[in-house]
Amino acid sequence: MIKKNILLLLAATSALILPTAQASDWGGIHDFILKYTLNEKWAIYNRYESISRDDFSDTYFGLADLGLAYKFDAHWTGSAYYRQCWLQSASTGDWGTEHRPLLELNYGAKFSDIAFSNRSRLEFRIYEGDKEDDMRYRNRTRLDMPWDIVGIKPYLEEELFFTDNSDGFLDQNWLTAGVYYKWSHAKLRLGYRWQTKNNGTGSWKSKNLLATNLMFFF
Repeated sequence: MIKKNILLLLAATSALILPTAQASDWGGIHDFILKYTLNEKWAIYNRYESISRDDFSDTYFGLADLGLAYKFDAHWTGSAYYRQCWLQSASTGDWGTEHRPLLELNYGAKFSDIAFSNRSRLEFRIYEGDKEDDMRYRNRTRLDMPWDIVGIKPYLEEELFFTDNSDGFLDQNWLTAGVYYKWSHAKLRLGYRWQTKNNGTGSWKSKNLLATNLMFFF
């Protein structure tokens, strides 16, 4: 019954997402992550990310970070990162720099072989230049399904963004469906992401993203 309900959820999500893919801009969001396990409690993470727009023709965002994670028990992990971001203005083409220290709390568990995880993240966004600094809270829920074809398995996730400088407080929503494959020392995710963003005037703008995530474990 649980498997049937999850499959229905994936089908319903696809039915909601696919019509929007025909009318909105396309881009890509690509993450490359290195995880260095120090011992059973501590690990170091190093992430790089780029995002494109205008049908993949314009890479307008990039980041690099370094973080330290501590595993409290089998379910809970806390971490702290320093992240630096580079963002190109759509109107002027100028590049700006953002410094983004952040804190994370992760919960993970398995229910009927479905891997459930929830990540809470608090970001302190410090901008160079005249832009006002702000704080942002992000909450991501992910389901990794156990059913596979030659080791390839489906996943579903949603991430909500809340910021203190956004009209209505809710700033963005990312809804992603895709597949993942895990080797002994690496994991690859490939998915379609529907991004909706509050443009500050009371209306929302949507965007289609090809999402890739490659992580290596050491």
